[in-house]
Amino acid sequence: MACACEDGCLNADFLIVPCDKCLGLQVVLEILNARLMDIRDWWDAGALAARGFTAAEVGRLVSALFEATELRQRTLDHLAATAQAHAMDET
Repeated sequence: MACACEDGCLNADFLIVPCDKCLGLQVVLEILNARLMDIRDWWDAGALAARGFTAAEVGRLVSALFEATELRQRTLDHLAATAQAHAMDET
C-alpha cells in the first residue's frame, strides 16, 4: 500500500516511510481535530514551522476552522505578530 502522493512512500521492505507531503497532510489532519489553543501552542513551540507551515497558512486554517470569536482573533493576531517578529529577526 502506497501513500496518496506521487513520491511513493514505501521503502524496500514495504514499510511506509512518509514523505514531506504526507507528513504535512498528517499535521493538517491533527489540526482539524485540535483545539485552538493547541494550535497556538504548536505554533509557539515551532512544531508547525518545522513541518513547513507559515504563519499565513496556519492563520488561514484557523480562520476556516473556527468561529469568529475573540479567541480566534487573538490567535490570528498572535500568528501575525510572531511572523513579523521572525521576519525582522532574519533581516
